[in-house]
Amino acid sequence: MKNGLFTLAWVGLIWVHCFVPVVAQQLSTNQVNYQLTYDASSQTYTAWVVPRYATPNTNNGDANEFGATAQVSLKVPKDFVIQNITDIRGTWGKSPLKLGNQAVFASANLDPNYLYYVIGKTPTEVNYGAFANGTPVSLFTFRGNACQGPVGILAKTDPFVAASKALASLNTACSFYSRSGQAISGNVIPLEQFVDKLGPDASCNPPIDLALTVATSNQQPGLNANITLTVSVTNEGQNPASGVEVKNILPAGMSFQTFATATGTYNSGTGTWTIGNIAVGQTVTLSIGVQVTQTGVQYFTAEVSKADQGDIDSTPNNSIETEDDFDRTCVTVPAPICAGQIFELSIPNGYTNIQWYKDNQPIQNATTSVLQVTQAGTYRFTATNVACPTAGCCSFIFFEGDCCPTKPICVPFTIKKVRK
Repeated sequence: MKNGLFTLAWVGLIWVHCFVPVVAQQLSTNQVNYQLTYDASSQTYTAWVVPRYATPNTNNGDANEFGATAQVSLKVPKDFVIQNITDIRGTWGKSPLKLGNQAVFASANLDPNYLYYVIGKTPTEVNYGAFANGTPVSLFTFRGNACQGPVGILAKTDPFVAASKALASLNTACSFYSRSGQAISGNVIPLEQFVDKLGPDASCNPPIDLALTVATSNQQPGLNANITLTVSVTNEGQNPASGVEVKNILPAGMSFQTFATATGTYNSGTGTWTIGNIAVGQTVTLSIGVQVTQTGVQYFTAEVSKADQGDIDSTPNNSIETEDDFDRTCVTVPAPICAGQIFELSIPNGYTNIQWYKDNQPIQNATTSVLQVTQAGTYRFTATNVACPTAGCCSFIFFEGDCCPTKPICVPFTIKKVRK
C-alpha cells in the first residue's frame, strides 16, 4: 500500500462525547459509486462498490484493488432497524447508530419519514479483487427488522449530509479510498473516490408483472340472455405479488346475477375483486354471471386497481387501456330499426383516423366519432391508434323491425266475442 494512505484515520462517527470535524477533499480521477440491492428469497440487502475504472492502471499496477478506509451511509424508513451486518470484503461496523432524530438535527427540517445509518470500514488494508469498469464488487450484507419501504445509499446531495456537517461537524457522506484513487507521489492527502449512489433504492417489495385479460362466453347474445364474463390475472414476473385487487365495471345494460372464484372475494356492489397473493406463474380467475338487458353494444372492463408492489410495465388504477393490467370485452345485442328512425352511434374521444363501415364496406365521409344510422345493417369502425380488444371489435347490428309506420296511422283495437 502507498505510504501515507494508512496514516489517514477513518473520518467516521464519534457520537458519545464529540463529533469529528470534516475537511472537504478533492475527488480522484479514479472514481466509484455505491449501489444497494435486495434479494427477496433471502430477505438480504447487499452493499456494492461499483468502480468507474479498471485494474491495473497508472496509479495501481496490481491486477487487484486494495483499499483502506471506506464509509457506506444509508437512508432508511424511520421504522427500519438494521440487523445482521455481515462482512464480505473488509471489516465493517456491526452496530451503527440510527441518526437524524436527535435533538441536534431538529432545526434542519429533515423528512421525518427517513433516518440514517453510517457504516464504516476499519482502515486495515483489504483486497477487493480485480476491478472492472462498471462491475459491482460486494462489500457487506445486512437485513432489516421488517419490510418498511425502500432502503438506499445516501446521496451526496441529500440534505442530511449538509445538516450533519453544519449542525454537528459530523461526516455522514459516503467515502472510498484505494490505491487506484491516489497519486504515486508518496505522502499526500488522500483523494476521495466516491461520486454518488448508483441505481434505484433497494425495495423489499421487488417489482412484479401482472397481466389481466377478460373474455365473454357469448359475444352476440339475444336480449335478456345470460352470459358469463371471465377475468384472469397472471403473475408473469419473477417475484410474488401481494395485496392485489381488480376493479370490474359492468355496463348499464348488464345485470349482475352471480359470481365464482377460487381466489379471494368479490363485491358485486363495488365491482371489486380482492385477490391478495398471486405466486410467480400463477393465474387466478373470476367468473361473473350477468343478464344482458339492453340492445346495442355493451362493454365490460377490468383493471388491476391495487398491488403492494410496483409493476414493471403498468400502473394500477390509471385507466390506460394500452397497459397489460387493463382489458375490455364487448357483446352485441342486435336492435330493431324501422323506417324513419335514426340511431346515433358514438365512440369515446382519443381515436384517430376513424373510418366507419356498413356491412364491411367503408361509408363515405364517415370519419368522425359519431355516426347516424337509418338503415338495417352491421356497423363498425376502425382507428389507426387502437387494436382489439377496443370499441372497434364489436359491431353494432340493426335489423328491420316489425314496427308501425312512422306516420301516426297505427290504430289500437280490441277483440270482443259477441256470439258462441
